[in-house]
Parts: sequence; structure tokens; C-alpha cells
Amino acid sequence: MDNTPAYWASMILLPDCKTRWIERFFQSNPAKVQSIKANFKRFYDQQYPPVANVEPQLQGHARRPAQRPGFGVGFYDAPEVTQHQDEVRIYLSEPVLPLNESPFQWWQRNRERFPQLSTMAFELLSIPPCSTECERTFSLAKLALSQQRQSTSDETISKLQCVKNWLRN
Repeated sequence: MDNTPAYWASMILLPDCKTRWIERFFQSNPAKVQSIKANFKRFYDQQYPPVANVEPQLQGHARRPAQRPGFGVGFYDAPEVTQHQDEVRIYLSEPVLPLNESPFQWWQRNRERFPQLSTMAFELLSIPPCSTECERTFSLAKLALSQQRQSTSDETISKLQCVKNWLRN
């Protein structure tokens, strides 16, 4: 697990941990801490490249030709590509504070500030930490399918599993 980028990235993407736990746990091994941080940044840069904001802005409102009749498409200057902000640097430079909400709620609230980093957080933090629930679901589905039910469609099996889960809970 140590060599899997998603493992340490998931820890760093918890707003109430960031790199603090890693720095304290590996206090006697600063090279390991730097390696984890560098691997996180490299993983982020490779998997979540910057998306330039090409929408021109004027006094807080987007300039679009349709806003002014008769101005046409060529009236406005070409939009400037805004410089990509270093979301990782900004995120990690902010204080580590306890959360009164789930990490998903925090990332949803901060999605506009950290568009790429929040995408990464949603993708990585939604990975189940273990596969027992998936295995349990497959085992229950296996019990629902018999020799007489082998022609049952995927959709019907899915609905049947949902109903069984609802009844159980």
C-alpha cells in the first residue's frame, strides 16, 4: 500500500489531516515525508492536468456576444488564458483544522476554490477501504440466481438486490 499513490493521496486529501499525520508519523524519516509529498504532487500533476479558464470576465459577469445585440462574435478580444493556480500548494498551506462535516461536504463547499483537487478528492475518497461490501453483494446475488433464473436480466438482478438490501436494513 505504501507504493500506491492513492493510499497517501487519500490521507492528504482529508482536510483535517493533510500532511500533518505523515509528518508526525515519519518524524524520524524526513526523506520518506518528502518522497510521499513529491509522489502526491506528481500523481496530481499526471492524473489531473490543469484546465485553463478561457471564459473572459468583465466586472464579474461573463462577456458573451449574445449579451449585446449587434456586436457579433468578432467584437470582443480573444479571452486570456488565466494562469493555472497551484491548488496543491494553496491547499497544503492552509491550516489543519478539525472538521464539523464529512470530507465530501468540505470538498463540495470548496469545489470552486480547488476544482481539480476536489475532483481528485471525490474520486479517491470514494474508493471503499476494503472490498467486503462488494464481496457480500456478489455472494447475495449468487444466492438469488439459480438454475431456473439464469436468463434473468442484469437490471432485474440489480433491482432484486436493492429490494433485498432495503428489507434487510
